[in-house]
Amino acid sequence: MNRVSKKKLVAIYSKIFADSEALFFVENLGMSVLESRSMRLQFSQIGSKFLFVKNSLVGIALDGTRFNSIIESLKGPTILITSNDPVSTSKLIVSLYNSDNKIKLITAHAFGEQLDKDGIVSLSKMPTQDEVRAQIACLVNAAASKVVLTLSEPARQLGRVVKHYSKK
Repeated sequence: MNRVSKKKLVAIYSKIFADSEALFFVENLGMSVLESRSMRLQFSQIGSKFLFVKNSLVGIALDGTRFNSIIESLKGPTILITSNDPVSTSKLIVSLYNSDNKIKLITAHAFGEQLDKDGIVSLSKMPTQDEVRAQIACLVNAAASKVVLTLSEPARQLGRVVKHYSKK
């Protein structure tokens, strides 16, 4: 790889880092091409990017960014996974990590903090954005239903009183 190619790759990495909410780095432990394609497809389905990266160029691109604390952690054959939904991405990473021994959790940067392996696992146990939205919608709907019932109850009581007196 010549100097011009390296500069282009650093520029690509820099753009990826600027556009991402979270970065996850995992080590490739002998993954086949077919396995990497399968993983790449799974990550693309949740809106994440899956890239094999060159550590030295990633270090150059990370230098001076909000993610620069990650640089020291990068060793060995590294895969970069970027995301704007860190929880969904961490859930998939942890499930892949638990299902086979082809990746090793290295580090991540999400919600302004650097995470180790335990932090990534903890993040994966949080509800996703879609789950939180569904919970909020249920709460709002339940509250609205209670308001309607509360407002309609006096009219029902009046109707019962009128019905009672009409029977007498």
